[in-house]
Amino acid sequence: MSALSPEENERLQAANARKIEAVKHTMAEVLPSTSKGKRPSAFVDPAAPPKKRGRPKGVRKLSSFAHKIESITK
Repeated sequence: MSALSPEENERLQAANARKIEAVKHTMAEVLPSTSKGKRPSAFVDPAAPPKKRGRPKGVRKLSSFAHKIESITK
């Protein structure tokens, strides 16, 4: 393996730097700037109330809920 002259070494470093900048530029065009680790979310209205989670208030067991529906429909 032959050692490189200082001029060849500088030329290789400059070529590598140009390649790295070209890749960075290409990646910036291809991938839009998004925060890493998060996927882009749909539009969320900041004035909207939070989504409700869990069971509805007053419904403890599904069987009692079904019994209430049966009594209403009879």
